[in-house]
Amino acid sequence: MECKGVEADASSISVTVQVTNTGMQYAGKEVVQVYVSAPEGALEKPYQELKAYGKTRLLAPGETEILKISFRTDSMASYSEALAAWILEAGSFLIRVGNSSRNTHVAARLALDETVCVQQLKNLFADPEAKPVISRKGVAPYTYAEEAAEKEAAPVIPLAAADFKATAIAYEEPEEMIDTHPGMVITAQDVLAGKYTVEELVAQLSVEEMAAFTTGNAKGLMAFFSAASQFVIPGAAAQSTDICLENRDIREWCCSDGPAGLHVDPEFVVYQDGTVQTVPQGDNSMHRPFDHSRDSEIAEHHYQHCTAFPTASTAAVSWNTDVFTEISTMYGIEMKEIGLPTALKPSMNIHRDPLGGRNFEYYSEDPVLSGTYAAADVLALQQYPGITSTVKHFAANNHDRNRMFSNAHVSERTLREIYLKNFEIAIRTSQPGCIMSSYNLINGKHAANNRDLLTYVCRQEWGYRGMIMTDWFMTEMAADVFSAVQRAYSQRYGKTIAHECTWAGNDMVMPGCDEDRADIIASVQNGIVCKADLQRCTKHVIELILRSDLYEGAKPYNEIVPPEMPAVTVERR
Repeated sequence: MECKGVEADASSISVTVQVTNTGMQYAGKEVVQVYVSAPEGALEKPYQELKAYGKTRLLAPGETEILKISFRTDSMASYSEALAAWILEAGSFLIRVGNSSRNTHVAARLALDETVCVQQLKNLFADPEAKPVISRKGVAPYTYAEEAAEKEAAPVIPLAAADFKATAIAYEEPEEMIDTHPGMVITAQDVLAGKYTVEELVAQLSVEEMAAFTTGNAKGLMAFFSAASQFVIPGAAAQSTDICLENRDIREWCCSDGPAGLHVDPEFVVYQDGTVQTVPQGDNSMHRPFDHSRDSEIAEHHYQHCTAFPTASTAAVSWNTDVFTEISTMYGIEMKEIGLPTALKPSMNIHRDPLGGRNFEYYSEDPVLSGTYAAADVLALQQYPGITSTVKHFAANNHDRNRMFSNAHVSERTLREIYLKNFEIAIRTSQPGCIMSSYNLINGKHAANNRDLLTYVCRQEWGYRGMIMTDWFMTEMAADVFSAVQRAYSQRYGKTIAHECTWAGNDMVMPGCDEDRADIIASVQNGIVCKADLQRCTKHVIELILRSDLYEGAKPYNEIVPPEMPAVTVERR
């Protein structure tokens, strides 16, 4: 592996690397990893951080390939809590290239003349029980014999602070939508035909109708565990309301779990009266025993078996986004076959604890690797018309024990640079149709009730345009289903509240129940939650439904809501 040159300006950085298979017998692939060591000023910095990577094609013995790997210059910025901004501190940024974090070599030195702010924000995640921050002061950093000489010999590329343009986020509150077409009923078909907007439709809805849209339609929580299917797709995880099906043609959307393959009922029967009953597969505790009292009736047997794909952590060791593209391409074919519009995947939390109960669903301990993998996964799935992904669990959901009441204590800088960075990369560069908020608290606030996280960061800082849903059975009402389990854990911080989800910008409470809907209705009627917040959530839910393949002529979501340019690009020759 030989670095053939580095190009850099205030916009992007490109590293050209030549890789040759020096073996005599076997073909193989190699990973090129690009790291940056940032200068230390007011902020402590790690020895190096991964910023980009690429993998060669299969190279025969003696064969060579050249990769040009590019990434955004502002991705080298660090978050300053003192300034509430992403900044590049003056000094030398070392570009390192290698095939692993312990085999990198200095390829260039980017010399920034002055400290520059690249994005002005505001601090949103203060911890009232802040813990001491671990410092590396006094600890000798990793080094290797040639490092000092490499730094001295590295070509210097100047960067001028004057060439950077800072952006500032204006945090805004929603405005109430006013019905400008009283006396008429705007339908889904009117919106799809371009006659009216989603906002004009939402402005006509009652509080009761909007509360129905912003809670999943579980039709009674215990029915969720019944063998008699309550959903359009038997075995689906949740479904939207049918409250406006007849008068406005807003159809019932549903979603299915499955980070490593769709989780739907593989076998079910449909009786002549339309009743559907799931056929349990082995020891399936999610369903009651099959009701054999109707065995004499004529029924149709249906099958929807699905593929078990490699788990995220298994595929992640490839360092190859093409793997996730291939998996999700096949995944989407099965979704189209079954008629499922949304999959609850990919899971992408940072590996924090080796004993984490759901680490197999997650990619890595590195935010760049996790974010780029998730983006590849989402873009491949959303190439199909009307099909969407759900990135989860947002955010800082890094262990599974006592997950509804665990509190992640994390500094603003750490949260933004590690535990949010992977989501930021995925959301900006793939615009998933859905996001799922997490069970846990962050600095004492439930993630699902956190307006700073869901509205200010996700939507206003990152430009997210899809729908946000809660994780399952996490509200004060729905969680009582698991009360026996929850009593075994600390409930110091209480439970997630349905109407606070609406206030926070959590568009749909899952799987939904009558009590959740009543709570949201009462909160708006009593002035606890403003109508504009409920309208905003309803708008996002209905937009998702209208963009799904429930309607003829659906387009790929990637075309309807185009993402930003990829965080990392790789050219091969």
